[in-house]
Amino acid sequence: MRQYLLPLVLIVAGLGLIGLYIVQINQSFPIAVSELIEPTAILVPPSLTASSTPQPLTATSTATLMATDTPTPTTLPTKTATATSTRMPTQTPTMPATSTVTPSPSRPPTETAMPQATATLFPTSTSLPPTNVPTAVAPVSGPAPEVITGYSRFGVSGGFGDIGPAFAAGLTFGNFLNYNMSVDVTLNIKYWQIVRIYQNGPRRSWDDIATAVANNPGSTWIVGNEPDVQSQDNVTPGQYAAIYHDVYNFIKERDPSARLAIGAVAQPTPLRRAYLDAILSSYQSAYGRQMPIDVWTVHNYILREEAGSWGAGIPPGMTGPGMLYEISDHANAGIAMQNLRDFRDWMAARGYTNHPLAVTEFAVVMPPDYGFPPEVVEQYMRQMLDFMVTTTGPTGYAGDGGKLVQWWVWFSLWDGDYPHSNLYDRNTGQLTYIGQIWVDYMNGR
Repeated sequence: MRQYLLPLVLIVAGLGLIGLYIVQINQSFPIAVSELIEPTAILVPPSLTASSTPQPLTATSTATLMATDTPTPTTLPTKTATATSTRMPTQTPTMPATSTVTPSPSRPPTETAMPQATATLFPTSTSLPPTNVPTAVAPVSGPAPEVITGYSRFGVSGGFGDIGPAFAAGLTFGNFLNYNMSVDVTLNIKYWQIVRIYQNGPRRSWDDIATAVANNPGSTWIVGNEPDVQSQDNVTPGQYAAIYHDVYNFIKERDPSARLAIGAVAQPTPLRRAYLDAILSSYQSAYGRQMPIDVWTVHNYILREEAGSWGAGIPPGMTGPGMLYEISDHANAGIAMQNLRDFRDWMAARGYTNHPLAVTEFAVVMPPDYGFPPEVVEQYMRQMLDFMVTTTGPTGYAGDGGKLVQWWVWFSLWDGDYPHSNLYDRNTGQLTYIGQIWVDYMNGR
C-alpha cells in the first residue's frame, strides 16, 4: 500500500495545480466579444423551455424606491454576471380568432387574410410611485444631427457570424446590435455598442472599454440593456444613475465625439417611465445637473407588468402592478404605437425633445400556438414599420423632420429560442417568411 501512496499524492497535487492554472486563465482572459451574444430574454412560453415556473422576486424588485437608493461608486467586475431565468407565462393562453388562420402550403399568406389589430388601450396603473422630477424642465442640448437615411434606419439584432450569410441570402439592414461591445468593428453599417452592466458597474473591464473606444471613435454607446428587467441588467434607479455617470465620463474623456445612450427599458409603459423618472431624479440629486443623454433608446414590447406573473415583471426599486396586458394583446400595434407617442411626449416634458430615439428591440416573440401565426407577425411588422417610417409630431426629433423614431431594430436576425420571429434561418441559409416580408417592405413592396 505504501508504495502507491507517494504516486497518489503527487497525482492529486498535480491535478490541483492544473485546476488552479485553469481558473487563473479564465479570470485573466476577457470573454470574446463575438461569443458573448446575450439576447434579451423577456418572455418564453412554457412550451419552449423546461423551466416554466416563475421565479420569486427579490426584495429590491418589489419594494418602493427607497431614500437610500442613491448612486454609489462602481467597482470593476472580473467576469460577466450571469442573468437569472426570465419570467414565463404559466396560464393557458386565450387563443384569438386569428389563431385558426395558417399559411397555405402552396403560397405565403396574403395581406387580405391578415386580421386587423385593434387599438384598445389600457388604463394607467394607479399604484405607480410618486417621483420628484420637476414639472418644468429646461431643454437639454441635443447632439449634432447625424445623417439618417431610409436604409440606415432599419436594423436587426443577432450574432456577428450570421451577418454575412444573411446578406448573401438577400437580407438588407443598415444598423446592428448584438447586446455587447466590440473592440474591433469591421462592419460598414451602424453598430450599437452596448456596455452591459450589473449592480456594481460595467460587466467588462475599464481597459476593455478604453480599447474599444480608442478603436471606434464616434460610436454610439448604450449603457446597459433592460436595466429594468430582473433577467437582464437588473439595477435600481440609483445604481443605474451612478453607473451611467461613470461610463459617460469615462468614454467622453477619451472620445468627445462618442454618443452616449440610456439603456432601453423593456417597454415604454407608465411604470417603466416612472422608473426612468427615478433615474433622472437620482442623477440630478447626486450630481447637481440634468442627466446628459445624447440618444434615447427603448424596447417596444407588450408584456404584463405584475410580480410573479409572465411578462416584464416589476422594475428593481419600484412597486406595481403596472399594465396588466393579456397574452392576446402581445401583437396589438395600436397599443405599441400609443406607447411610443406617450414616450416621446414624456421625453419632451423632461427636456429631451431635441434628441433622437431608437427602438432597439421590437417583435412578436410569442409562438404560433399562442395565437401568433406568421401572418399576424407580418401584419404587426408592417404596421409598426409604417408608423416608425412616417409618423411625425410636435415632440418628434427636429433634426429628422419631426419624426418620432429615428432607428429601429427587429428581434432578431436569428435566435434559437424565438425562431418564429427570425429573419434568417441559420440551418438552411435562407430567408424566413418574415425575412422576405422585411426585404419586400424595404424594397417598397
